[in-house]
Amino acid sequence: MLVRTLRDSAEVGAYFDLRYRVFVLEQGVAPVLEIDARDFAPRNRTIPIGLFINNRLVAGARLLIDSPTHIHIGRVVVEPEQRGRGLGHAIMRGLESIAQDALGNPPKITLELDAQTRALGFYQSLGYTAFGSEFDDAGIPHRSMVKTIGVTYRPHSV
Repeated sequence: MLVRTLRDSAEVGAYFDLRYRVFVLEQGVAPVLEIDARDFAPRNRTIPIGLFINNRLVAGARLLIDSPTHIHIGRVVVEPEQRGRGLGHAIMRGLESIAQDALGNPPKITLELDAQTRALGFYQSLGYTAFGSEFDDAGIPHRSMVKTIGVTYRPHSV
């Protein structure tokens, strides 16, 4: 299992295909809402991430760089037949590491995401905290969530 940035148009196309199958066909999101301008932003603003098993993309997400210390995570998706195997946790841990590297390892990074309300427990298990009111996104109830990650200072004993 390997989590890394997507390298070429074929990998990005596989990620878009997976998103289409899950968000549009399975969850009923309108196709016009699924792909947006952020998907085509330069790599210093949007980073597509994939989780690969045997060189096959089975999960994905995108990192939207909002500032030198803030990233919005979006479009987290796992192949339906691969669910329940810990891949969601694996891609989230991997993308947190990629986020730190992408921002040059600042002392603290704020990660934010908009979670489908049915997935709140999943994100809470990873240390994310819900805030604000529930809202509708593409006909699906969501809540905003946040997590701060970074280097923990541990003084040396003298």
